[in-house]
Amino acid sequence: MLIVLRINIISDEINNEILGVKTASLEDIKYVQERLKNKKLIIVNSIMMNGYIETFDDVKKLADELSYIGINRVHIVSLMDYN
Repeated sequence: MLIVLRINIISDEINNEILGVKTASLEDIKYVQERLKNKKLIIVNSIMMNGYIETFDDVKKLADELSYIGINRVHIVSLMDYN
């Protein structure tokens, strides 16, 4: 079993707007992570998008925030135009 979450930016409010649903906040994720025996169960996926996560500094900030709450399995992909 894995818990896979999608985070687009370190802002719970903006993530809710992007996904159109109320998402788990960083505090919610931290709460669950602290109580799991297997700390590798939670994986966070993120997509680099204009206006949200678009630079190396944005990626580093996301990784730092997730690492701070105990999440160290992060997948970040970028989208590109296809002609």
